[in-house]
Amino acid sequence: MLKKTIKQFLLGVTLGSTLFVIIVIVTQFISGGGPVTINNFALEATTSMVLSGVAVASSFLIWEIERLSELMKLIIHFAFVLVLFFVVGLLLGWISFDRPWSVANMVIQTVVIYAIYWTGFTMHEKAEAKKINEALKKRNEEQNLP
Repeated sequence: MLKKTIKQFLLGVTLGSTLFVIIVIVTQFISGGGPVTINNFALEATTSMVLSGVAVASSFLIWEIERLSELMKLIIHFAFVLVLFFVVGLLLGWISFDRPWSVANMVIQTVVIYAIYWTGFTMHEKAEAKKINEALKKRNEEQNLP
């Protein structure tokens, strides 16, 4: 379990880093904001990566709960991610209740990024399942099993 948690944390840091850069670029482009300073960027990047890493490392536990349907797991996971991005956005000043468009922008970005990630993940899992099924079928044919 510790090995899996560490692996998930590192994955979270990687995804958090990538998403952070995408969000900064999109937000700066949409808002017409000024240049990003290195000091602020480094602090924001570190904060974003660590929080994302912790969140991804802990959110994988949702998928371990067998009594929940896949749809319920997806809904809970999405809500968890949305809350995470909202908290990170508030902490780093990306969103503010004084700027309602920033809240809407963060929600839209989160939905789009999550949908892209989830689509890719689902396609990957389906391809893996197909490979496993083909290997089982081949093994069964070789052993003359039905």
